[in-house]
Amino acid sequence: MTSIFSLLVAILLLGNLQFGEADHTDVSAHISNPPVLDHVACLLGISPEDLTQTLTKKTSYVRKDIYMSLLNAEQSAAQRDYLVRDLYAILFAFIVETANHKIALSLKDPAPPTQIILLDQSGFQARGSTGTGSMAFTGTIPLVSALGQNGFDEFCINFADEVVHSYVLRNVFEDAVGYNSHMIGDGVSLPAIQTLDNSACVELLRGAQLSEKVS
Repeated sequence: MTSIFSLLVAILLLGNLQFGEADHTDVSAHISNPPVLDHVACLLGISPEDLTQTLTKKTSYVRKDIYMSLLNAEQSAAQRDYLVRDLYAILFAFIVETANHKIALSLKDPAPPTQIILLDQSGFQARGSTGTGSMAFTGTIPLVSALGQNGFDEFCINFADEVVHSYVLRNVFEDAVGYNSHMIGDGVSLPAIQTLDNSACVELLRGAQLSEKVS
């Protein structure tokens, strides 16, 4: 847990790094706030010099040869953003894989009578201007564009998300269905919980979906 939170703090602090332009043409950009650099390097377990090299220089392989490019302030900021994205992706994959190994049953273990299941719903999907996908990892456009060229497939995905979300809310929190109804029938007093009712949104999407199919 300490390592996970240390890496999260390092990821957040990386966004506070500021870069200044070099004084000479043969020198890369420099980091304007060294204390933040030292803090991030300590959390990542590397030297500030190595982290500076990673952020202000770019190594490329061309025909089995290694070339190092000097980055300006804007390019160094983009390099920092790529590092943040990769660190978070690695951390997320590590947490998921570790949790799966911890809760996975071996072939010798008996099947449990009950299980705890995490329902991970897909988020909003928007197709970019090029129509290639919902996410863009290059260029200056946002990682996920909310104003893309959405089609009927993306609409169906959003409709399914709303239906699943409505089902989960009803069966977890409402007293008339699911386990709550059994507990209420047994005389157990349950606290009142306010939830977001998206039934109107589901009906609106269902009507729009039917109209799209007809057209």
